[in-house]
Amino acid sequence: YLNKSGFEDEKAAVWDAFKLGRAAISHTSPDYTLRDAQSVIIKAELSKVIAAKAVGYLEASADLLESEGGVSADYFHELSEGWGFILSLQYTDWFTNAEVNAMLDQLEAGDGFWSRSATELDAMAASILSVTGTL
Repeated sequence: YLNKSGFEDEKAAVWDAFKLGRAAISHTSPDYTLRDAQSVIIKAELSKVIAAKAVGYLEASADLLESEGGVSADYFHELSEGWGFILSLQYTDWFTNAEVNAMLDQLEAGDGFWSRSATELDAMAASILSVTGTL
């Protein structure tokens, strides 16, 4: 997903951090402080992609529910992708495992994806944005 359109800044930052981090440990006198600083950059940039994709897929799912008048194959595809990115939020600094599991439980409540409304999905996307900030 990092290579997909819309993440050019994150892609460049991750690439540069990987190069600098690798160089930091390749010298005869490794600089582990520099390496560790680059790993923080990599995690932060990849976290932005994870959050943006979770929000994007939730919003796309909500839009499909409204535009198609109910569930469809496209809706299930979008929400399934969103579910995966929500699961990945626990590996960012923004959400704990318990918080992620609570969101997943909301998506799976009742009859699961069949029971979701556009309002619920948009609210979850907004909730993620409120924690992560503007992406």
